[in-house]
Order: sequence, then C-alpha cells, then structure tokens
Amino acid sequence: LAKLRLQYERVFNNLLHEAIRRRASDIHIENYENFVVVRLRIDGLLYDARTLRIVKSNIAGVVNFIKVLCEMNITERRVPQGGRFRKRTASGEVFDFRVQVQPTLFGENVVIRLLNQSATFEPLVQLGFPRRELERYMRIIANPSGLVLITGPTGSGKTTTLYSTLDLLRRDTSKKIVTIENPVEYSVPRIQQSQTLDVIGYTFAAATRSSLR
Repeated sequence: LAKLRLQYERVFNNLLHEAIRRRASDIHIENYENFVVVRLRIDGLLYDARTLRIVKSNIAGVVNFIKVLCEMNITERRVPQGGRFRKRTASGEVFDFRVQVQPTLFGENVVIRLLNQSATFEPLVQLGFPRRELERYMRIIANPSGLVLITGPTGSGKTTTLYSTLDLLRRDTSKKIVTIENPVEYSVPRIQQSQTLDVIGYTFAAATRSSLR
C-alpha cells in the first residue's frame, strides 16, 4: 500500500512540475471509458500533455491522493468536492493549488488551478491594453463610486486584471480597500480581503452589508 501511494505521489508531482515548468494556469485530468486525458491550459488554450503517465490503471489512486492532499472525503464519489493545498518548489516559489473534483459517467475528473503566490502583479500598463482603453480604465477606477464588471472566459485575464488593479489602488494609503471574494486567490498587502462561506450564511450579500456598516 505504501509503495502504491509513493507511485501515485510521484506521478502527481511530475504532473505539477510539468505544469509549473510550462507556466500553465490549470490542469485538467479527464476520465473517459477506456482512457485518460491530461490537459494543461497555457495562455488560455488547452494542450494535451501526452508524456504524463496518468492512465486508467492508476487514475483512481492519483485522484484519491489529490483528495487526501485537499482534505476531501475519499469515500465520496457521487458529488462534486472542492479544496486546496499549497506547495513550495525547489526554487523557493510558493504555489496555491485550487482543486475541483467532479463525478462523471466514467469516474471522477479533476481540475486544478495553479496560483503562484510568489509572483508579483504586473502593472496595468504591461497587461496589453490598447492605450486608449487603458486611459479610459484608469479614469474609471479613479472614480470614488461606480461599478466595473470584468468578464470573459477562463484564461482571458480577469483575475490578473483585478489583482493588478487592487495592487495599484492600495498604493494610496489614504483609502481603505475591502474585497469580498470566493475564493481569495492572492493575498494583497494593505487590503482587507474576506472570503465568503455560504454553508454558514456568510454570503456575498451578508459580507457586503457587514462591510458597509
């Protein structure tokens, strides 16, 4: 049993190493009837990772290893489960991994979001905005009131844009900045970040009311 666990751990660690090396934002482990597909999302697009040895004979063990890391219930395979874990690389970078396990017709699928906690936020000017749109956006976020919606598909840059914006706004220490998030993906100094927890009634609405008081 211990030998099998080491095997699953080695396979999983190889997967994480490859994803970090290729600067992937997500890992997708997809379980089909006769085969398994591992895909990495890089710059918004999914690519098959054919060299990573997750196959039908070991996918259940690898998924259980991931669930243990995230403190999920390994005996429950009928409902979705979410969790997270943290690892430090040999180079000293710290990554948070946000995990979602989803039951499907042929077994459990896993999606893992990679969040480099050691990375610095790029200035908005370096995110690729056209100059006119950047000037307009800077005027908008300087307003004392209003609403900004940032939308788009996975990998389009929503999170990067939001956290780069917060990183800019926090430099004005005469203002207090409060966020309500689910989940909190990055910790930003001098910003009061709060994560919702629906199971205890701490919803976005409840957190907003509390903050406005």
